Amino acid sequence: MNRTTLMALLILSLTVASGCSRRQQEWETARRADTAESYQQFLKSFPDGEFASQAHARVRELQEADDWQNATRADTAEAYQEFLNRYPQGRMADEARIRIGNFALAQTPSSSPQELPPVDVSAPGSGATAAPASTPAARGYRIQLGAFSGGDKQAMNEWRRLLGEHPGLLGGLTPSVKLATTTTGHLYRLQAGVMTEARARETCAQLKTRGQSCVVVLP
Repeated sequence: MNRTTLMALLILSLTVASGCSRRQQEWETARRADTAESYQQFLKSFPDGEFASQAHARVRELQEADDWQNATRADTAEAYQEFLNRYPQGRMADEARIRIGNFALAQTPSSSPQELPPVDVSAPGSGATAAPASTPAARGYRIQLGAFSGGDKQAMNEWRRLLGEHPGLLGGLTPSVKLATTTTGHLYRLQAGVMTEARARETCAQLKTRGQSCVVVLP
């Protein structure tokens, strides 16, 4: 191997090493910023090769998280459906489906779903006792806090958790679980009430600021 060939190989090696070093540096810079913009900037410089697939994946994750925040701020069935259309297999897809179901079920006339037998919620710390089965349902506004496929026990476990987290908002309300049949099976919707319309809307508004899904249920 002559001197010219050796020099060419040396220059090539140095160029490759320099490129790898720059790629690594820019990747670390993008990771520290951890924004969609920083990863997209990295991909402009290095669209292929090492770290490119990781950058693409992180951009998708960050965009989904941002779109989910926008959907929760709007907090409408249409916003959640739009999110679901974009991310049908996304990390928050199941939660979006539940919230869409909550809106649909909350607008169903209260006489339509089957009222389940009362569940004992008088355990220590529950803060509420279910009304006797023979007591007619009181008229007034309720709030719906979720719809579950795992049965009334799952719904009441969620009630205990929420009551522990938000005693000032939910204390004194009576929980109820209503069974609704949908095209995908049974859903057990957790509601609490009864109260005036003003209190129902104010309670839901405050719960939403804390990240809890809530829908006002008409009498």
